[in-house]
Amino acid sequence: MQYRPAASPRATLACIQFPRRYADGRAYGRAARCDRPLWPQYSQRRRVARRLEHIYALAKAGRHLARFIVFGSFVIAKLAPNDVDIFILMDDDFDVSQVPVRLQILFDHTAAQNFLGASLFWIRRCAALGGEQAAIEHWQITGSGHQRGIVEVISND
Repeated sequence: MQYRPAASPRATLACIQFPRRYADGRAYGRAARCDRPLWPQYSQRRRVARRLEHIYALAKAGRHLARFIVFGSFVIAKLAPNDVDIFILMDDDFDVSQVPVRLQILFDHTAAQNFLGASLFWIRRCAALGGEQAAIEHWQITGSGHQRGIVEVISND
């Protein structure tokens, strides 16, 4: 049976970095609270969380970020993810040739993987075949047709 995507969940960066559920879905601590990380012993997750925070800050600094989607093992609360998988939708007026040098790494998949530890994909909103929601739903399905963990980052400022 193939998974039919629903609207992607939305959460602040802090909630994504240190979720309140184990990978199997069991809640722990105060599941509804995301203000204090409960994962101090997982140094690999902390390292990847810092990478995600850095990448999100870079994406926002470009001033053309429309939507920032995190998916894969980091979202399903894997204790020691190797990297973070990200899909970015940019505003239609975004021009990659005008990106400041310090942000260019976000728009080069190989460089982002090698230097940021992220598998990063991006498109402009107008390039999303079937519309931007369809593009996001595409990332919710694995190649074998199963559901993939996915969350849209919302700003808390």
